[in-house]
Parts: sequence; structure tokens; C-alpha cells
Amino acid sequence: MFLNLRVCQGGLRRQGVRPFLVGIQLFIGFICFLIGISMLESTMNHDKTIKKVTDLNTLHLFIEDIGPDSRSEKLLSFYNNLSKNDKIKNIGTFLNLNIPFKELIDSPLIDNKKQSETGINKVVFLDKNLLEWTKFEVKKGRGLDKNDVGSEPNEIIPTLIGPALEEQFPLGTILSSGIADDRKMTIVDKKFVVVGILKENPVYWGGGSSTLANSILTNQTMFICPLQSEQNYGNQLITRLKTNMLIQSKENTSTEEVKKTVQKNLESNKIYGDISTIKEQLEELKKISWPIILFSLIFSSLILLLSIFGLIGVMLSSVVQRYREFGIRFSLGATITSLINLIIFEILVLALFAFSLALVIFYIAKNLINTPIAIDINIYIIIYSFVLCISISFITSFGPILKLKSIEPAQLIRGGK
Repeated sequence: MFLNLRVCQGGLRRQGVRPFLVGIQLFIGFICFLIGISMLESTMNHDKTIKKVTDLNTLHLFIEDIGPDSRSEKLLSFYNNLSKNDKIKNIGTFLNLNIPFKELIDSPLIDNKKQSETGINKVVFLDKNLLEWTKFEVKKGRGLDKNDVGSEPNEIIPTLIGPALEEQFPLGTILSSGIADDRKMTIVDKKFVVVGILKENPVYWGGGSSTLANSILTNQTMFICPLQSEQNYGNQLITRLKTNMLIQSKENTSTEEVKKTVQKNLESNKIYGDISTIKEQLEELKKISWPIILFSLIFSSLILLLSIFGLIGVMLSSVVQRYREFGIRFSLGATITSLINLIIFEILVLALFAFSLALVIFYIAKNLINTPIAIDINIYIIIYSFVLCISISFITSFGPILKLKSIEPAQLIRGGK
């Protein structure tokens, strides 16, 4: 094996800079392919992920401006009026916060290093209305319901935790932190009691933007809690009512009717916003994603095709220049088949090196790539890419193999003369 690698290295080195340039082409091609195939995979699976959270006909209201009277009471009155509307079956809001827990400081389970150093973790708070129709699947303990939301301040907060924290914080564990009370402009101490462990791969809305479809929170360590009475004031109230309001229509009422009803309420209160279904947001997201996917896949196909031709040229040149070397090997007992295997091995090494480097760079940089849907890499994408790499290697080897097979053994021994 090591001998073959040394022979392979020597063979490629004798070709000068050409194998290096072909390797760069292969690297760029594999990077573009990984971006395209991972985006395609994420886009195809995005619908399934969202369906875990809610029905696609659920409406999301995003409020851009609450007019000259910007008090939070105006928004709360608007929300309460909507919740009493006879066309609306369900309505609710949520709030996402990053909260520090001393028990999570320097926890290896928190992926973000800065957040781990301070014990900060993602906590999703759901109001009473939303808890009535949102059910979280738990593998241990119990879920949450509307009765967990109290009208009066409560020091104890029943909490569902992500599956990654199960061993560290079993049922009944108490974690200490605090939440902001915007009315009193202070931090109130709270005890988060673990009452349930979420099932594997929990998902929920990231929130805080004009569209929820591209704002999915997939966090193995997140906390789910009932909204606290202290959060019904100030900025926390405004944030969840402006950006994180969800609405479902009754069975005999169309979503279009509900949209018109909400729009009429917005206008009468001089509040400016946009309401759309999660399905509509998904369609808009796909319109943005597909051109990027197609460009990445087409561009990678062209680059890899050029790389195949370039690699064929390099290896054919290598065969011609190494007649004498092959002749010596043949006279020492090597067969045409073993020489062919050597050429295939050289091609495979170059392709696998480019592929491995592309895979490592993509994995490191994937969070820095700005795409409409968060991209990730899984075992299937690695398998698809690896199969492509092997296919390119074997396609490229056909030319050199035919060249070697066409040469008579005696001609090899004479150095091609």
C-alpha cells in the first residue's frame, strides 16, 4: 500500500503542475456539488420538518409597525380581540430567548463555545393559548398544557428539555436562572424544574422574522417553557405579538376569510403588517432556493466534466512518458493488469484527495454559507458524493487503460520504440 502511494506520488510529480491544476478543478467541482446536493436535500426535507411543528395552513402574522400609539397595550388589545373572533379556532404566541444557567456553564453539550462558557441556552416560552393546541412529544415525563401558565408570578417553571441533556438533568432536576420583568425593569429569579424529556431531534420555530418557514430551530439542548406573567409587559410582549403570532381557522372557515378578518382588524387599529400561511412562505422560500440549487449543480457538473477531460489528458501523457518505467516493471514480472491497476490507483488517489479536502472545507464553512434554508451534511450526501468521486475515477481511467492495452509488451520493454 505504502509502496503504491510512493509510486503514485512519483508518477503524478513527473507530470509537473498539471495534476495539481486538475486537482483544484476537482476540488471546486466537489464543493459546488456538495452545496447544491445539500441544499436540495434540505429543501426536500424542509416541508417534513415544518409539519412536525404545525399544519401548513397555519397563518403567521408579522406586524411591521403599530402606528403612532406604540404602547404594548394596543397590541395586547388587538391580540385579545382576535382570540375572541368566531372565525378563528386557535391563536397563540411564543417567545425565544437566550438565558444563562449556572448549571450549563462549560457544558460540553452546548455546541456554541461562547454560549457554553456563560451557560447560555435557547429557551422557548409559549403563551396559554398556544399551549392549548401545541403538543410536544416527550419520551419521558409529561408534556405542557395551558394549566402550566399562571396569571400570577410563580417561582417554579415546569420545563421540557432537549434529549441531549437527559443524562445530565433527569426528571425533577432544578436549574436556576432568571427572566426579565420589563414592568419593574429587573431580573426575577426562577427555578426551571424538568418535567419532561423531548423526543430525539426536536424542532420549533426560531421566530423573530417576517417569515417562519426559514426560521426553524433544531436544537438538541433547547428548553420549552410556559410563558411567565412577568413577560406580559414591555419589549417581551411587543416582540412575541409583532413577530411570533400563529393563527388557525375553524374547520368551516377558509384561511382566506381569516386573512381578510385579520387584515380588517389591523386596519381598524392602524396597525401595519402582513399575514400569510406557512405553505405560502414555503413556496416563496423555494422560489429563492431553486435557482441557487440549479446553478450549483450545473456549475459543478461543468467543472467536473472539464476535470475528467483534464485528468484523462494528464494520465494519457503519463502513460506515454513512462513507457521505459513500465517496460522495466514488465521485465521484472509485472503484468499489463498490474500496470493498469497502478494508473487507476493514481487517478483514485487524486480524486479522493480532492473530494476529502472539499468535504472538510464544506463541513467547516457550511454555517458561513448564506442560503435561504440552513444547509447541513448527512451520511446520504457523503455517500452520493463518494459514489460520484469513484465514478469520475473509473470514467477517467478508460482512456489510459485502452492506451496501455494497445501497446505490445515488447514495445514497453523497448521504451515505446
